[in-house]
Amino acid sequence: MLSCMTRPLRGILFDKDGTLLDLESLWRPAAEQTIDAVLRKYCGGSPLLRGEMLCSVGISGGKAQPESPLVAGTNEDVALAIRSVLQRHGIPTEETFAGETAGFLTACAGSEAANVCPTCPGLPELLQKLRARGCVLGLATSDRPESALRHLQQLGIRQEFSFFGTDDGTCRPKPAPDLINAFCSRFGLLPEECAVVGDAPNDMRFAANGGCFGIFVAPGGCDTLPPGAQASVRSLAGLSELLF
Repeated sequence: MLSCMTRPLRGILFDKDGTLLDLESLWRPAAEQTIDAVLRKYCGGSPLLRGEMLCSVGISGGKAQPESPLVAGTNEDVALAIRSVLQRHGIPTEETFAGETAGFLTACAGSEAANVCPTCPGLPELLQKLRARGCVLGLATSDRPESALRHLQQLGIRQEFSFFGTDDGTCRPKPAPDLINAFCSRFGLLPEECAVVGDAPNDMRFAANGGCFGIFVAPGGCDTLPPGAQASVRSLAGLSELLF
């Protein structure tokens, strides 16, 4: 167990996108499909605003950027970013735009055709090992419940989780500590007995706000830990060595 934790580790909350599954292969295509659908509906299919919309959601140079709506926000945040481009160009939208666009994005990411890939080999076995060591495992994601649960099922790991914290309207999204509070309350845990594992600075702010130990997943390594992180791993495969 990590020597810098004040109590034995009893619970772990995992971010999903970029931590458990590859974000680029799933959410970038889903965002592009959503933007194309918006362009067809509001711009007659013209691609003139496509690049601006991609940048607004956080896709630049063909990659999703840290701290962008697509990486750190909810699906509604992505929808609002797309709408802001239309508004800047004087294109009116319907009152239902945000909800419908967020729903379309969720459907794209949660479809059977979506490319759901784990971030490391042996992910089910790793989670089983953590559970065998007495850890309650939970999910803390800004994704909608329907697509989040489908992704865990597609990865073959849904059964390893005892808590599913999603954007279901009952809790404020990360970095607010609501999901940590709900996780701890349900299983009788103290925040200092729990770790948050995530690949984004927003996840580490979430850990700090909730009083948990932050473990930053940095595939390329990191010279400086983001605020809220107390440790880092290059991949989830390093968790066993780090935690026990």
